[in-house]
Amino acid sequence: HLGRDIPPAKPAGYLSPRKRLGGVPYNPRTMILNVFLAIAQIVLAVALIGAVLLQSKGEELGGVFGGAQSVYQTRRGIDRLLFTVTVFMAIAFFALCIANVILSTPPAA
Repeated sequence: HLGRDIPPAKPAGYLSPRKRLGGVPYNPRTMILNVFLAIAQIVLAVALIGAVLLQSKGEELGGVFGGAQSVYQTRRGIDRLLFTVTVFMAIAFFALCIANVILSTPPAA
């Protein structure tokens, strides 16, 4: 009967969720939002890399990494669309980075 009133011992080095987060109360919504933002950031980063690599049209693999020289030409059609999409994806990636930092920083106690 006496053993029921005593809570189980914590392992050495155990920190409660409150102490682990610097004294900030655990909020499941914020944690889920942080995970969602991190996944969205990874997906957007991969898409942005793909869009930048697709912009080196008509060049071999050396042109992708700066090995070939090309003359500037006006973007038309799909090239212009790809350029615009890349710019918007870069802006969205930057905004996601800022939002992730703001939301993952715990509020001052």
